[in-house]
Amino acid sequence: VQGNPPARILGTSQETSTDLAAFANTVLVRYLDCNDAYAARGTGHPSDMIPGVLAAADGHRMDGRALITAITAAYEVFCRLADEVPLKGWDQGMFAAIGATCGAGIILGLDRKAMGNAISIAITTGIPLGVTRVGELSMWKGCATAAAVRTGVFATELASEGMTGPV
Repeated sequence: VQGNPPARILGTSQETSTDLAAFANTVLVRYLDCNDAYAARGTGHPSDMIPGVLAAADGHRMDGRALITAITAAYEVFCRLADEVPLKGWDQGMFAAIGATCGAGIILGLDRKAMGNAISIAITTGIPLGVTRVGELSMWKGCATAAAVRTGVFATELASEGMTGPV
């Protein structure tokens, strides 16, 4: 898939849309489970959001300072949600989708209203279920958070173009 703007897939010369680069890059980073962990009421791996925010920053040609600021914001959102919200049936991708949306929203310069719409779109369109990590694990386990991060980046792009989400 070609993107406008394009974003790169890590370790290759290939470019695609920012949301699909977010998915592919998150799978590449996440698949072997060699990432951080945040243990709270709801636990998870906030580093899963980094490749999504990186794809948004790459596609929109942002500098390192903007990228670090956006990653920091994504972490703050993820960790504060994990501190307060037990996952009870949901997957940690719920936190990652919202955090990645906020990080990408900072990259795209969303105002408060557009950020709210982006979060609303992200949270209502594809949050993974906890069954992803129960019983015999499928290959999808390594991709579930990547799909949530992709949803966050895509929702941010939609909101930046004026798409509204549910109140």
